[in-house]
Amino acid sequence: MRTIALIVFATMIIPTLALSLDCLHYEKYLHWMGGVDTPGSARSVAIWGNLAYVADDEAGLQVIDIANLIDLEIVGSLDMPGSARSVVVSDGYAYVTCADAGLLVVDISNTEDLLIIGHEEMPGEALCVELVGSYALVAAGSSGLQVVDITNPFNPQLAGSVNPLGHFCSVVASAGHAYIADSDHGLQVIDITDPAHPVLVGSVNTPGQARGVTVSDSHAYVADGASGLQVIDISDPTNPEIVGSLNPANVVESVSVVGANAYLAIDGMGLAVVDITDPGNPQSLSAAHIAGSPQGVTVAGNHAFITANATGLHVVDITNPHSPPITGSVDTDDWAHDVDVLGTLAFVADGGAGLQVVDFSDPESPQIIGTEATPGFAYEVAAQGDFAYVADGDAGLQVIDITDPSIPSIIGSVDTPGTAQGIVASGQLAYVADGSDGGLQVIDISLPENPQIIGNVDTPDQAKHVAVAGQYAYVTDRQSGLQVIDISDPENPQIIGSTTMNGHAHGVEIWGDHAYIAAQWYGLHVVDITDPGNPQVIGGFNTSGADYAIAVADGYAYLGDGYYGNVEVIDVLDPEHPQIIGNVPTPHQVWGLAISGSHVFVADRSSGMHIMPIQCDDPVIIEDPGQAEPEEDIPDAGLRFTVHPNPFNPLTTIDFEVGRSQHVGIAVFDMTGKRVRVLADQVYGRGRHSVDWNGRDFRGCEMASGLYLVRLETEGREWGKKISLIR
Repeated sequence: MRTIALIVFATMIIPTLALSLDCLHYEKYLHWMGGVDTPGSARSVAIWGNLAYVADDEAGLQVIDIANLIDLEIVGSLDMPGSARSVVVSDGYAYVTCADAGLLVVDISNTEDLLIIGHEEMPGEALCVELVGSYALVAAGSSGLQVVDITNPFNPQLAGSVNPLGHFCSVVASAGHAYIADSDHGLQVIDITDPAHPVLVGSVNTPGQARGVTVSDSHAYVADGASGLQVIDISDPTNPEIVGSLNPANVVESVSVVGANAYLAIDGMGLAVVDITDPGNPQSLSAAHIAGSPQGVTVAGNHAFITANATGLHVVDITNPHSPPITGSVDTDDWAHDVDVLGTLAFVADGGAGLQVVDFSDPESPQIIGTEATPGFAYEVAAQGDFAYVADGDAGLQVIDITDPSIPSIIGSVDTPGTAQGIVASGQLAYVADGSDGGLQVIDISLPENPQIIGNVDTPDQAKHVAVAGQYAYVTDRQSGLQVIDISDPENPQIIGSTTMNGHAHGVEIWGDHAYIAAQWYGLHVVDITDPGNPQVIGGFNTSGADYAIAVADGYAYLGDGYYGNVEVIDVLDPEHPQIIGNVPTPHQVWGLAISGSHVFVADRSSGMHIMPIQCDDPVIIEDPGQAEPEEDIPDAGLRFTVHPNPFNPLTTIDFEVGRSQHVGIAVFDMTGKRVRVLADQVYGRGRHSVDWNGRDFRGCEMASGLYLVRLETEGREWGKKISLIR
């Protein structure tokens, strides 16, 4: 056997497993990677090496280090005499248009000491700039196109202009012509072969308000506001013609084209990717959610950089410009707020419509098979045994018999003093997060027909959601953060600890020694609850969205955006340093999430329930340094290898499947590489097999809590999985 090299055990992923129907590698699809908020309203971005230059409106020019795309950092800034609207970079200079101050030339040779070295005023509002040789073309609002000679960057000089009627917003140059997005008159084409005497030679009106334009080959692509993307044939610049269009639901602000795809910055949604292989028939490929109001988009390599009003600069991985697939969807009668799962049934708390029962035995075609109206507003549901327990707003707790899921029926209820919004059922007790008036309510449900409140404790703000682990309830309490409540005496629950956090705390999930919290506008917070009386925020990930819902399983957190509509997939195996894996856009707002088996269930307000695959937790190939073999040469590419539960105490099961009869070795190592226990060392026939580990070493002694590595070796390869033992 080869020696384990821990420094490289996570470097290669088995490609075949990414195609598994049971799970999905979200990182392989279009996804938001991260961003950095800027002090102003980010309008435009230019990329130069490992730096991004952002025209940040009232905050001037911001310089951002993009060497690490998931951890962007502002490394320089420069105030401007006006509102910075657009920026381009060339040969050590940034050319910035300021709406009230014209064109400014900035020496960017030292990011810590940016200097304005040249300035040329414009007759109108300088909105956008494009460089052509030794000239800068400035779209100057109602003053048309201004051509500026920048041969001497220290002394830019106005060389020519043309002012057709309209409002010039954006400009791009190609083959001796400038193409202008005119918000009043669509696309304007100007001959700039003589920069001192530019001449309008063609135009075509567009149905909306032209805001951005780019050119590729013989077509211009116009971001036309509410009318979407307009594709214009410019093979004859004097006679441009609209040949295709695509109209998303929201306003298109900007467009960039690379190869066969157009990338659209869409207000209120984010980045959309459009296939323009046939320019006359553009087709939507995918979308990635961006918080805020996207304004501009620039593509560099395998990444799109999007500027957004109020949320700064964002990076999207466009290596694969497709969205992850949704397995199945079903629309519900009202607003889907939450979902819980039992077997092949999903129970949806559906707002004013009460409880919806969905059969997903065929995940690709889920079907509503039963409904029960509730007297209040169904916020959240917990399914247990023969009953579904609904947090029903002002109507308190509703107990619904689901023995026959096709005819669910309310058999009991109890009003709560506040607004019942969150619920957990555990044995013979239900725990209700009861809004601003009720805090945590403890309800005896041993007699489902007659549930009784037996204990309660008020919380400082508005109790939104609750999770229970052991003798503690963990309540998210909006502005007061997380409240930890001792429920060992259900009739006398007591707050024993709390911690505040950025944003409004909403969803909460317990996994191992940590609470994972969705916080509105501040993303994920990870709280160490090893000492419940002194919970501590130890990590987080800011998605900049209005995150309401969260579910956690097998080292991944799924975070639901309750405003823009999006599910973020985040690796939380290292809780202090969570990392984005990918995301899935949804039609509306995500208010509830649940995980069961190999699926994530999404309650998406006005679009109902969606089913998506879980993130693959595939094994990684273990190699000695210098001995890694090509990914293409994998003799056991069909091997399946899972460990569950993870984290565990005291027992976990290693399931594996081999494609042919062969010798298999399975061992457990600590994170220093020391072998702890051998679990298998024999020949296994083709098919599925499993072995258990009870958390003990060779001598039968209990191992300490911590991370371990399970190594599986076949005759051709070695794989490893990190697992977490929690005592």
